Amino acid sequence: MSRLQNKTVLIIHTCPKTKDINDLVENGVGVVVLGKGFPKTDILWGIEINPFDHDELINGLNIIVKSTSIDAVIPIWEATVIESAIATEYLGLRGNSKEAVINARNKYLLATILAKHNIPTPKSFLVKTLSEASLILEEMIGYPCIAKLPFSANSQSVIKINSMEELKKQFSQIMEMHLADTNPYIQSFIDRNSVTNAILIQEYIEGKEVNLDIAYLNNQYCLLGIFQKAPMNGPCFGEYRSMYPTTLSEKEIEECERIAKKAIASTGAVCGCAHVEIKYGKGGPVIIELSLRPGGAYTMWAIELVSGINEMQILSKILLDGILTVNKKKNKKACIYAGLIIEKSGYITNIQNTDIFKNIPEIVDYSILYKNGDYVECLPKGSQ
Repeated sequence: MSRLQNKTVLIIHTCPKTKDINDLVENGVGVVVLGKGFPKTDILWGIEINPFDHDELINGLNIIVKSTSIDAVIPIWEATVIESAIATEYLGLRGNSKEAVINARNKYLLATILAKHNIPTPKSFLVKTLSEASLILEEMIGYPCIAKLPFSANSQSVIKINSMEELKKQFSQIMEMHLADTNPYIQSFIDRNSVTNAILIQEYIEGKEVNLDIAYLNNQYCLLGIFQKAPMNGPCFGEYRSMYPTTLSEKEIEECERIAKKAIASTGAVCGCAHVEIKYGKGGPVIIELSLRPGGAYTMWAIELVSGINEMQILSKILLDGILTVNKKKNKKACIYAGLIIEKSGYITNIQNTDIFKNIPEIVDYSILYKNGDYVECLPKGSQ
């Protein structure tokens, strides 16, 4: 990784993980951040801006490049993958185009592209009224179905609908989420009329759900890790546990890997790391969602524990040097990463007994994301 030394990367984020930053710094890579409220340290500096105001984003870039040469923009947060692509194009760096990123980020557009390329994906329809949704369900999909924002992330807004009565109850609630102007996951789409004030209605797919992280450079692809999610039966879909190994056979994993690679290529993506969510049912693998960035939460760390692959370093080498090399080594036979799902909205009054985690040797790391007095919003309005 010596070629990475003396390079500087930009991350657009409000609170990048310490480990992600350390993985870069330990290999001689400098890190600059654009965002709001990120912690400034000896190894991390940047400019506080609203990255979703694209004029402000460009101004921030112009300020940074006056003093520091940026060699790559590293997309790691779903909320700012579009802004990362804008920065990449503006600075003339290696990375995916804004168009490719929007193809993945807009769930309706992604479903349309996948269907066009004959890649299995749920039937998907964009609707703006309850009557439109009712007609689609009666004539095209049936119950149960999935209703969500076309740009949902982290399980936010995703609801399983089992009947017309449930549809009537949930439709207006999902539509109201378009007005949540503090929600980072909708900021990139506020002025996009094709998805503003619309709801995505999708066929519900039964099956085992897995997520794959894949590194890619032009026509070269490498599976970095695959994890199986604990069953989620709705009405919301908080991802409370992912595990390795999966219960899929080698043949089934190969099928998932094959259509995941096709899905990435169909978006127009050419280099980076992608996180692909698949359900494997009676008819085989079906693409549920695709993101042109590494898996979030503990996904990258879990991959490193299982295979010795440091995904952050792989991604930076792709974007900085145009090289994809992966050396896998078996570390752990099994790995679980998990989280507690907030089931009720409100203010946190008491967090206790967290020291128990320190006394369990199998726990590699844990994070407490909130503190007493914080307001938390449960699914579907909140995010996991």
